[in-house]
Amino acid sequence: MAVAILGAVLTAGYCFALVFGLARGRGPATAEAAQAHDPGLSLLWGPGLLAGLALALGFFPDAIAGNLVNSAASTANAGHTQTVHLALWHGLTPALGVSAAAFACGLAIWALWWQRHTPEAPVLIADKVYDALLSGLETGSRRLTDAYMSGLLWRYTMAPLGLIAAGLIAVLTIEDLSAPVPWPARAPGPGEIVVGLGIATAAFGTVIAKTRIAAILSLGATGFLLALQFSLLGAPDLALTQLMVETASVAMFLAVFVFLPQYAPPSERVARPAHLALATVFGLTMVAVLYIVRGHRHAESISKYFVENSVPAAGGHNIVNVILVDFRALDTMGEVTVLGVAALACYAIIKLGREVRS
Repeated sequence: MAVAILGAVLTAGYCFALVFGLARGRGPATAEAAQAHDPGLSLLWGPGLLAGLALALGFFPDAIAGNLVNSAASTANAGHTQTVHLALWHGLTPALGVSAAAFACGLAIWALWWQRHTPEAPVLIADKVYDALLSGLETGSRRLTDAYMSGLLWRYTMAPLGLIAAGLIAVLTIEDLSAPVPWPARAPGPGEIVVGLGIATAAFGTVIAKTRIAAILSLGATGFLLALQFSLLGAPDLALTQLMVETASVAMFLAVFVFLPQYAPPSERVARPAHLALATVFGLTMVAVLYIVRGHRHAESISKYFVENSVPAAGGHNIVNVILVDFRALDTMGEVTVLGVAALACYAIIKLGREVRS
């Protein structure tokens, strides 16, 4: 009770200081303060609305806030109904005397002490802790940024690839998802095995290439062989998209070849084992995820739906065309958009190369 009364006295004191200070005003101490002016109506309507509501609440407390206070009191009393009577005047009560004493003491504090002294804002422990945390956060952010914002592509890719691999491994471990036995898909044919070995060989050639042109050609061979693999697996739409995208990518690589600096092996050879380890873990993780997900498939294949509804729902006898332009029209639109953007990029780069040579 004593703490509450002391708080009320101090609150009344600084409220009197605020009210009388604003009412009297003081001359501007700086040139910047001299340019200040009274706020317009657009800034005064908010405080005016709140002041009006507070004044109305004082005159008609029960009509405005009676239901709200009764609900809060009933909730605090474990659901038992509580009725609180609110009024502007309850007579001469001890609460009124305490309030009057708090106002009088607050007025005395303002008149006898506040006007003679200029109180300074205290330095709180919470302020020091906040400033220390903010400074530490800025320092840590600066060091973290300097650590990975080095301009090296391998640093930018290692973090997301490592997080993805770690997350997938954690999910597989926690959910205890094991590989299906036996493998539900058909065995690969001789042609698919040969093309797969060719993809692996071309990818390895990209890594060990000594010149940039050799790396570009090996990377292009990987993409073209992947398009051939899609075709052998019965996915002509993917094969066509992969073929077009790979053609555009190789063209862009060759077009910007003349603008790139001299090709040299990486200088940070100590990082190569880490690169190899991350690439191996990420590749094996993705293979394991696809293998396990494919083996745990319980729903019926959607291909049966396409076969049964190609004619009645889409009116087409060519199932592949119906899938591309009807059932998966949005996917086809995305593929066409990618091809269009790639073609425009190739044209811009080739045109830029001609202008530079001329």
